[in-house]
Amino acid sequence: MEGFIRELLTAERLDDAARLWNTRAADLKLLRAFENFVYEFERDGRSLIFRLTHSSHRSRQQVEAELHWLNYVAEMGIEVAAPLPSQQGRLVEEVAAGESSFMLSCFHKAPGAHLRNDDPLLKSPDFIRHWGHVMGKLHALASAYRPPSDAGIRRPHWYEEDLLLRAADYIPKEHHFVVERLADMRRWMENLPTEAPHFGMLHLDFHRGNYFVDQGRITLFDFDDCGPHWLAYDIAITLHSVQMFSPPSAAVRDRECSEFARYFLDGYVRAHPFDSSWKTMIPAFMHYRDLIIFSVMFKKRGPEGWADDERAFLDQRIPAIRAGRSFAEIDWRHVFG
Repeated sequence: MEGFIRELLTAERLDDAARLWNTRAADLKLLRAFENFVYEFERDGRSLIFRLTHSSHRSRQQVEAELHWLNYVAEMGIEVAAPLPSQQGRLVEEVAAGESSFMLSCFHKAPGAHLRNDDPLLKSPDFIRHWGHVMGKLHALASAYRPPSDAGIRRPHWYEEDLLLRAADYIPKEHHFVVERLADMRRWMENLPTEAPHFGMLHLDFHRGNYFVDQGRITLFDFDDCGPHWLAYDIAITLHSVQMFSPPSAAVRDRECSEFARYFLDGYVRAHPFDSSWKTMIPAFMHYRDLIIFSVMFKKRGPEGWADDERAFLDQRIPAIRAGRSFAEIDWRHVFG
């Protein structure tokens, strides 16, 4: 989280915000502060999640559009952490902060917990198929969804992505090759099809940090990045997240990513077709994901505020980024063999 935003969230403002959901700042437990401030609190014996989003990250209309999509997904039977209205019956409230503001929203806490790195479910074909099946069900809704009639309430289009448009402002000059690669990727995406079944409203951050598991079942949350995009990119984001935790050996990493993709897409196609053209799009989008992570990390951390593991993570990817390829290679013959 940028320093100026931390300074804007005073104790008084946080307490004013909390009271809109009938709680107090003293009762909030901070969970994380990266793109949003996320807290947990108890009310009437239930665990709830309270989120504050600064206006430099999302506008009120963008948050309203996110929650409109989230409610639609919940109504269609997908297991998600649904939003909870304020004391005034609104899903989004706003608290002024100087010349800016914080958008406030609250959610039911998902049942279960995150999976640990060593959890056997992460290697279970049945669980991986379930993960893919959940995404397939979401994608089946992607083109059918109709946004609010108010044209101002909408999610950003892919070409309006701040991390793409302002990458040169965030990424230091010594890494300018990342900015150049992002420009290459933008030109490539401008020529991709933007109709069904390739394009639609998506979660766009479906990794295991954004779901809890209870008795082997996924409940998805954190729709902050949702928006209209290519379905192949949504799949690529999940595959990219898997190779982040793979061993440093390229051969082992490629094999594990391909094995995961095999079971994941086996579950996916039980809910939504997989277009053969995505086989070339997914590796390119995995490369794009690396570039976007570079942009967001420099935006949030600056050039110096890095943990050692974060620095090592990005340094490890520089050769693949320079070469314009994905950090992990998928063997599609193994996936669909």
